[in-house]
Order: sequence, then C-alpha cells, then structure tokens
Amino acid sequence: MASLDHDEAEVKQEVAQAADAVRQAISSLKATAEYREPILLCYRRMCQILSESGLLIDQAETPREFAQKASEKLRIGNDAVLGLTFLFEEARYSNHEITEEKRIMAIQHLELIEKALASHVGLAA
Repeated sequence: MASLDHDEAEVKQEVAQAADAVRQAISSLKATAEYREPILLCYRRMCQILSESGLLIDQAETPREFAQKASEKLRIGNDAVLGLTFLFEEARYSNHEITEEKRIMAIQHLELIEKALASHVGLAA
C-alpha cells in the first residue's frame, strides 16, 4: 500500500510539472505571434519531465507513439495531446509558414491539456 501511495505521489508531481510546462507554453504563445519555438520548447520540457520519471522515448518511436504513452502516464485524454503532437510535428519537421490559426489551435490544445492535468492534482486551471 505504501508503494501505491508513493507511486501516486510521483504521478501527481509529474502531472504538476507537466502542468507548469503547459502554462509556460500557453503564456509564450499568447505573448508572441511565433509558433515554432514555444511548441518545441514545451515538447522538449514534457519529454524531460517524462524521462526523469522513467518514460523514455525509444529511438524508433514516433512523436505520436510517445504522445500516446505520455497521455497514459499523465492520465489525460488523447485528443488534445495528439492534436498538439500534430502541431509539434509540423513545427519541427516543416519549413512552411505556421499560420495564426495554428497558433490559436496550439493554445486551445494546451488549455485542454492544462485543464485535464489540473483535474488530477487539484490545481486551478
């Protein structure tokens, strides 16, 4: 039982750290018209948080596969995580202009993720 409580405490800490990274990304996206860098930074921070908890990205794993594992680990739904992952892939792997519409979509996905994370640790979203 103590191990379960310890595991639950670890998950809550990871969720709180992820929520902080999401809030930072939302602030960055709202403060600038730039899209790529805040999304890439948020993704890197999430990967760091999850790798510190033992959830590592396999070299052969796609961002979408990792997003699935991350949403399970953080106990949040897939839709917003996958939507944000699609935008991450676009920001990371394309050279075309990222539109204002995509920046707004990123904020919306991040806000949904923030709410889902907050519901797990009692944070105010």
